[in-house]
Amino acid sequence: MAINVDIQPAVPVVNDDTKDAVVIDSLTKIFKKSRPLLRWHKKNAGQKEEKREVRAVDNVTITIKRREIVGILGSNGSGKSTLIRILSTLLIPDSGHVSIFGYDVVKNDRTVQRLINRVSVEASFFKKLSPMENLIYAARLYNMPGDEARLEIRRILGRLGIKPDRIGAPLENMSRGMQQKVAIA
Repeated sequence: MAINVDIQPAVPVVNDDTKDAVVIDSLTKIFKKSRPLLRWHKKNAGQKEEKREVRAVDNVTITIKRREIVGILGSNGSGKSTLIRILSTLLIPDSGHVSIFGYDVVKNDRTVQRLINRVSVEASFFKKLSPMENLIYAARLYNMPGDEARLEIRRILGRLGIKPDRIGAPLENMSRGMQQKVAIA
């Protein structure tokens, strides 16, 4: 009896010929405002409530090349966080197409999750553990072999400017900036 097992590499293959890191084409995300469960004001009791839609992202098209650095700026409520959540596969777009290194964020969400990292204002870590220990933990979640993970972690942390002697120090003893660098790794 043969068992067919789909084994994926720990890190997805990114073709070196892929010039575009991110392609967003006609992306739209709409949130529908829900009706309140209770009516607090008697004056509104007899009125029919309008169904409201909020277009958080409206027909956005952009291409970001490999190694290009881009900032997303806008006022509160302009859709920045919604766009980032779509790129990081936390939200599904209502229309349009988004790909990261050629992988569709909806159809290939697991692959995209292995390729990118999203850092929010409050990085989530085990503060008593070192950067190496935190990142080894994350690597195991993605089935990355320990030896390979350690080499890659040292390489990435080095590129981010974290000195080798700091890799074993607890995160709680590091500045917020250093903690954010570890989150990027």
